[in-house]
Amino acid sequence: MSIIDRIRIAVPVAFKRVKSAPSGMFTEASLLRTIKRNTFIGYVTVVAVLLLFLMVVLKPTPQIPDTTREFTTMQRVQFFSTNFLTVWLTGTERDAPTVKQMVSDTSALPTKWGTEPVEISDVSVADLTRSDPGGVGTEWWVKLGVTIVPPNNGASQRLYYLVTVIEQDEALRALTMPRLVDHSRPGVDLSPNFDSNVSVTSSLGTTVNSFAQAYFTAGEGTLGRFVSSSFTGAPIPNSPYSSADALVVRTKGSVNVDQYEVGAALKILVTVRAGFSLTTFHTMDVPMTVHRTDNGTWQIDSVDSVVEVSKNQLVPGN
Repeated sequence: MSIIDRIRIAVPVAFKRVKSAPSGMFTEASLLRTIKRNTFIGYVTVVAVLLLFLMVVLKPTPQIPDTTREFTTMQRVQFFSTNFLTVWLTGTERDAPTVKQMVSDTSALPTKWGTEPVEISDVSVADLTRSDPGGVGTEWWVKLGVTIVPPNNGASQRLYYLVTVIEQDEALRALTMPRLVDHSRPGVDLSPNFDSNVSVTSSLGTTVNSFAQAYFTAGEGTLGRFVSSSFTGAPIPNSPYSSADALVVRTKGSVNVDQYEVGAALKILVTVRAGFSLTTFHTMDVPMTVHRTDNGTWQIDSVDSVVEVSKNQLVPGN
């Protein structure tokens, strides 16, 4: 209810109370005090409403991150770092002016340069971190991987360098010369949760092998009886492979494929060798969901993306 509505209701009620009250109750002094008190309350109410209104109007709007600008800045930092590392790695004396333009502190420039350039390739960003020191721009640490072939040495090496970049007023400069860093990562002690093998000559193995041949090769084969009505998809279009063979079929726990419950879903992981020729091929792991039919054969329900993970390491050959 608004203040005006409250006043419209309160005034007639107050008037009625005054009119019906004994004549001695409201003296001139008491009426004056009542008027002053009500006037004060009115002023306070008006001031409170105005303050509340100002608080709502002047409340700062939450700042929305400018994601487009952030992404653009990251791209610029990566591009600058890649160029700086490339010039620094391959540079000779003639590249000193270029490097000088790219650093913020020219005292950090090398006093001597190599006379024979180093061959590099495949420069890529491995990690990117930022920090805001406060009042002095933004500092970026860019770890870059690069393949290097030293002079007079045909053996290439994959190395990682850290480039420190300072950003201020949208200008980018290298804060220091790059340095070689370690890029080792902690190992992951996990494996797929498929610990038992099924013979590739079993009823399940035979069906999976036939499906792989039709699904992964460039022929005109169809999936036909190898898939169920719930299967979606078709053979991989424009496949570069001319052959596909199931090498290993793994299940979670031991499974008797000839006595498995009809219609029950079974998760499997199939190792497929997809070949360009007898001597050139790739080996792939393909998770699938299958089921056994009432006539003792098997059908593929789906080629899956999610692979269940186990903390127990698989023993090769099991």
